[in-house]
Amino acid sequence: MLKTWGIYFIVLIYSIVFNRVYPGYISSVLFYSLLMLPIISLVHLGFTYTVFRLTHDVDQRFVSKGDIVTYRLSLHNATPFILAPMTIHYLSSKELFHLEEDKKNAWLVLYPKSQRDLHKNLTCFYRGNYSVGVDYIKMQDFFGFFSIDYKDIEQHKILVYPNLREFKSDVMRQVMSETAETIVGHDFGSSTVFTDVRKYQPGDSLNKIHWKLSAKKNTWISKEYMGHVTNTTYLFLDTYDLDLSIDHRIIYEDYMVEGCISLVHYLLSDRVELKLYYDYHGIQNISGKEMSAFNIFYDAFAHMTFYHENNYTKMINKVLLLEKESSHLIFATQQIQPEFVDLLVQLKSRNFEITVVLVHASSIQLDDLKKATDEGLMLVLNTSNIPIYYLRMDDGAVRLEVS
Repeated sequence: MLKTWGIYFIVLIYSIVFNRVYPGYISSVLFYSLLMLPIISLVHLGFTYTVFRLTHDVDQRFVSKGDIVTYRLSLHNATPFILAPMTIHYLSSKELFHLEEDKKNAWLVLYPKSQRDLHKNLTCFYRGNYSVGVDYIKMQDFFGFFSIDYKDIEQHKILVYPNLREFKSDVMRQVMSETAETIVGHDFGSSTVFTDVRKYQPGDSLNKIHWKLSAKKNTWISKEYMGHVTNTTYLFLDTYDLDLSIDHRIIYEDYMVEGCISLVHYLLSDRVELKLYYDYHGIQNISGKEMSAFNIFYDAFAHMTFYHENNYTKMINKVLLLEKESSHLIFATQQIQPEFVDLLVQLKSRNFEITVVLVHASSIQLDDLKKATDEGLMLVLNTSNIPIYYLRMDDGAVRLEVS
C-alpha cells in the first residue's frame, strides 16, 4: 500500500509539472482526475462495505473425531455496480484441521447482480468445542490505496465428540490389583489381606483376581477378603490450559481427555466405583460404578473445556480434606510443581494409593508442555514410591507407559 501511494505521488507531481509546462484542457483533466482518484476509491470502498452481504453455514454442528464438516459461504452483490476486490480469511486453523498451506489469497470481485459460492471441507482431527468459518474479509479498492476488514461475521460453533479407544494396559491392571491388597492391609493392620480363594465368578473385578495362582492353575481364581474391600477410585483431571495458544490447547485437551475417557470406560467395565473431579468455574463431580453410567461421563468429557484458572491443587485439597477411607487416587495432569508434589507426598503418608498420569510432550509434538513439568520433582515422586505413567495412543488403543 505504501508503494502504491509512493507511485501515486510521483505521478501526481509529474501531472502538476505537465500542467504547468503545457497548460490546457487535457493537462487539467489529467491533474484533477489524479487528484480525485483516492477520494473516488475511498467512496467506492465504503459503498462496497455497506452493500456487501454474505450467508454461511456448516452442514453439521455435532460430529465425531474423523468426520468431515462442510462449510459453505455465499457472497452477494444485489446492486447494479461492481464491488471492490476482496479476499477471504478463514478462521479454520491449519494446525487443527491439518490443512495445506494456502497459496496467496486470490482477490474476488463481485460483479453487478451476482453471487459467488464457496465451500471448504474440514476434517475434524481433535475433539472439542470450537469455531469454524470466516475470520474476516479484507476489502481493497482497485488501485490499492485503502483497505478495510469486514469483521461483523457470526462464527459457527461445532462440537467434536471424542473417540472411545480400547484401553490396553497391563500397568493399570497391576496397579488396581496391588491397590486392593494395599488398602485392605492398611484397613486391617495386617500383612494378610485375604483369607481364601475361590473360582472366578462373573462380575468379580480385576483387582480381586489372584494372578499368580490363576496362571499356575490355568483357570481364573479370585481372592476372598476378610471384610469390605474399598474399590473406590478417584480420578482428578487437571483442566488448567497451561497458557497454551488456542490451537495447542485443543490438541492437548484432545489427548488428555480421550485418554481419560478410555481409562474411565476400562474402570467402569471392571465395576470399579469411580468418582471424577475436575474444575470449571467450581468443582464438578461425576460418580458411577456400572457401565450404565458411562454415557454421563462421556457427555461431560465431550463438553469439557480447559480454561485459564489453575485451581487443581486447591480442588484436590477440598475433596480429600475429610476423606479417611484409603482409596486409589489417579491424577491426570501436566503440572509437576512443588505445591502439587508436596500434596501427593502428604496423601501418600495418609495411606492413599496414588497414580500420576501425564501426556508426553513428544507424543503430540507440543514442546510447550515441557515447561509445566519439573524433572527434579519427578525424581522426588519416584523416590516416594509414587508411580508416574505417560499416556500413549497407537493403533486405536490407549496405553500407560513408564517413561
